[in-house]
Amino acid sequence: MNTVETMRLQDTRKKNVLMFFVFSVSLLAAVTKSLFENNTEGLYIFGAEIFVFSLLFVSLQFLWKKYNLFLISPLR
Repeated sequence: MNTVETMRLQDTRKKNVLMFFVFSVSLLAAVTKSLFENNTEGLYIFGAEIFVFSLLFVSLQFLWKKYNLFLISPLR
């Protein structure tokens, strides 16, 4: 792997972590709103989304070393 490919991979990994963090914060806000409004259906749905999304992110990023969770990459 040459230097350009290494830089591109590092950039993709950083963007994936940023997108994961932002998406998780928005889901936590939705869970909090559902909790305060006593909306149990929304609470279950958003809670399940956080769980599945976190599981998918961890398995792809760290176990399988696939960095394609978010398809954000520089134009070629």
